[in-house]
Amino acid sequence: MDYYDLVLVAIPVTMIGLTGALAVAGLPFEVALAVASALAAGVVGHALFVRAPVASHDDRAGTEQSLS
Repeated sequence: MDYYDLVLVAIPVTMIGLTGALAVAGLPFEVALAVASALAAGVVGHALFVRAPVASHDDRAGTEQSLS
């Protein structure tokens, strides 16, 4: 699996799993949901800004040829 596939899996797992775990642990549902949402947003932010997707050299070469 690619890193971005793992990110797509981590988002709902974080939202559902962490929210449920924190709610079962005794936190109010709204607080548990806010914490899980913040962590899921962190996962998305990491995927977008820390390990940003970049085009390979072949992809960029194909784009330049089609534009000219």
